[in-house]
Amino acid sequence: MIGQDRVFDALRAGQKLCAITSEDCSQNVLRKARSATCGIIVIPGLSGESLGAAVGINSAKIVALPSGSGFTRKIIDLSK
Repeated sequence: MIGQDRVFDALRAGQKLCAITSEDCSQNVLRKARSATCGIIVIPGLSGESLGAAVGINSAKIVALPSGSGFTRKIIDLSK
């Protein structure tokens, strides 16, 4: 999922997600993600434009993946 509206809609619907945010993500978005008990990875030095380019759009401050997937676990391992 790409973008705060989609991510927070999915969290409100009860989906378990791991969010990846750019370093320039707003504190408001981070606070909302934390309050939803969402796993969060903030990537130092990653701009919203770079995160967006990685997922095929102009800019994205937050993207999310299903928390139980193998791909998500690998990203979490690599981020440590």
